[in-house]
Amino acid sequence: MKNFYIIFLFIVILEADTCIGYHVVSKCNGYEICGIGVGNTFDSCGCVGKIDYIKKTYEYDCSISIDNIPSVMELKSWTLGAELMNHWFDGNGSTKIIKLDKLSKISKELKDAINDYKQKANNNSIITEDIKKQLIIELKNTDNGQGGKIIPDGGNFDHIATELISSHITGWDNKEDEEKYMHFLTEREIGNDYDLNEFTASIGRGTLRMVAKGSYYNNILTIEKVGVYLRDSYDFIGTQNLGCWSYEEPYVKRISISSDYTCVNNSMFRAYAEYYYDNPYRGQYRIFSDMKIFDTNQTFYLTNDDINPPSKLKKVLKFIPIFLWY
Repeated sequence: MKNFYIIFLFIVILEADTCIGYHVVSKCNGYEICGIGVGNTFDSCGCVGKIDYIKKTYEYDCSISIDNIPSVMELKSWTLGAELMNHWFDGNGSTKIIKLDKLSKISKELKDAINDYKQKANNNSIITEDIKKQLIIELKNTDNGQGGKIIPDGGNFDHIATELISSHITGWDNKEDEEKYMHFLTEREIGNDYDLNEFTASIGRGTLRMVAKGSYYNNILTIEKVGVYLRDSYDFIGTQNLGCWSYEEPYVKRISISSDYTCVNNSMFRAYAEYYYDNPYRGQYRIFSDMKIFDTNQTFYLTNDDINPPSKLKKVLKFIPIFLWY
């Protein structure tokens, strides 16, 4: 099955070679900009940021190959989607940091989720019982700078300041390391795989995480600020349809049987990476947004059971009448 995809992809790329502007110019360092005329005539092509300018006019059959998709995203004004896919084609796998405000402009769901966190922070209700339990776990594993841990030894903590720094010491797909070195308290899924919009083309499904800043002294846990950020991995693992693409408007459809559209999926990107670089997983990377920070003011008195919760067995035994022990 792997060989089938490689052969298919090679055929698509050969067809794309007849479209000089979209395939050949894509080798330059920048985005290709091509003008498509009426009747499938190729008018002009230039590369942004380069002096060279190529101009040709002739009839052509230009099926889309996957390395053309960023150019089509540009035509559709999905600039972030084009930027992220080009980063995958670059292949260095480095983490991308994106402004959360930029992402929220292309996702109402994300914007609403951020506003929800903001409102709860302002109302001093953002730290629920479950979030408090997770924060205690994180603080029991956070150094206090004096040879101890925040809990039980006391100290100030600022996971807002350290969270994205810690992300650089974890691998792109190593969730276990992320949970070890990072201190997020919640994860909220944002997005989906089926809407046809720029957020889906850029992120698909990401997770909105929350971290906190505060202190713990004399059994008093205080939360002063919370921060939220988005995390995603850019990869082509598994089976997923990625739409059908064309140089003609509307440029992308969920499904299409028209010869003007080329339908792609995850396996085609893996085949591309394996064909050209002998590594089907080349170029995969993580995306983090910057942090959006909200003031809050919540205080909790922690009992010993809060810090060291009894086991389920101890909880059961606690309520067994004492005469049954004899």
